[in-house]
Amino acid sequence: MKFMTTKKALLAVLLVAILTGLATGALARERGGRGRGHRAAICPCVAGEEQVARRGNRGGEFGRGSFRNNISEAPQEIQDKWAEARQIATYLRAELRGETVDRDRALELRQQHRALMQEISDWRFMQRLDALTSR
Repeated sequence: MKFMTTKKALLAVLLVAILTGLATGALARERGGRGRGHRAAICPCVAGEEQVARRGNRGGEFGRGSFRNNISEAPQEIQDKWAEARQIATYLRAELRGETVDRDRALELRQQHRALMQEISDWRFMQRLDALTSR
């Protein structure tokens, strides 16, 4: 008798799990994607043109994705810093993925990357400020 009760309880739990999975999938489809974690829903660099147009370019002229997509419009000095920052980021990721991590080397790479990104950020800010004040 106890075996049958356990069997019924297990069946009920399994049924609830299946129904929950189906409801979650339906909700994700209703949102128009794979759910909240799908990169195309949050990153204009991955999203299709239709999604970007529907959502708008949240960052304006100098939004997160626009600089990456329009790096060729920046001066050569900024393009070089961008390329160097990307290369340093690659070295840093490799350093952190290694079996043993050289703490000093990782900190040095991080500092170099941050310094380059700060220079790029300052240049972008000045471009935006100049555009706004020249109106």
